[in-house]
Amino acid sequence: MRSLQNLSLQTNNLSGLIPKTIGDLTELKLPSELRKLKNLNNLGLSNNQLSGPIPSSFGNLRNLQGLFLSDNNLTTEGIPSSICNLTSLVRLDLAGNNLKGEIPQCLGSISGLLVLMMSDNDLSGEMPLSICNLTSLQRLVLARNNLMVEIPQCIGNIFGHLWNLDMPHNYLSGTLRITFKNGCALQLFNLNGNEPEGRTPQSLANCTDLLVLNPSFPTCLENLLILDLSRNNLKGAIPQCLGNMLRLEVLDMQHNNLSGTFQSTFSIGNCYLRSFNLYGKKLEGRIPRSLANC
Repeated sequence: MRSLQNLSLQTNNLSGLIPKTIGDLTELKLPSELRKLKNLNNLGLSNNQLSGPIPSSFGNLRNLQGLFLSDNNLTTEGIPSSICNLTSLVRLDLAGNNLKGEIPQCLGSISGLLVLMMSDNDLSGEMPLSICNLTSLQRLVLARNNLMVEIPQCIGNIFGHLWNLDMPHNYLSGTLRITFKNGCALQLFNLNGNEPEGRTPQSLANCTDLLVLNPSFPTCLENLLILDLSRNNLKGAIPQCLGNMLRLEVLDMQHNNLSGTFQSTFSIGNCYLRSFNLYGKKLEGRIPRSLANC
């Protein structure tokens, strides 16, 4: 029965466990009848083998606060705009599917959204400006898609609550023109595997809770634990200020076009480095003796 698409066992007196072999029914689709559950608060169908499009009828679930469809085989040419009717939605997780097309602009109308996760799909086009309206957003994860052009400058407006901005392995380019204001809540900022130009804005130093950084060189982020700049197109010398990051545990700058002399100084008793990777560089001179303090 591996080609079975609809399975209805309603109005029975079944007992016992659901057999594990039900997982072999890889052609099962999301039933449109779910639209009738108008009082439903959370719908969790993650980590299955559901296929087909996301039913547009989901837009009728007006009381839904959490929609979790990650790690399935859902395919659609564009996320249905009816999702934007879910104005009570707080968490939307569509990661790990085969969703194509652009992120709908209307997502910006779900003003109470806290978590938006769409990584590991085939989404393309630009990051919609309407995301800048989600001022309560805490996690934005769009990793490993085909998003292009620049990150919109207005995204700096949502850093008051956003602590996780994770967008590695897309096709983002251009200059990072974001202004990081006082009160920035960012803890993880990951743009690895893109092609940004220029330097990271000095205002990133306002994100004093930042623990993981993965775009370009910062100025002074003393609380940073992990700095991963690998596999980008960074040029120039490694700045001396790296030695001021007293809590840094992982420093990975492999596969860039960095050159010059490595002049950073690592202080005695204040170096916590566990991993240090400069593979594939054109650096000159000697490794700093102060690295022995780590």
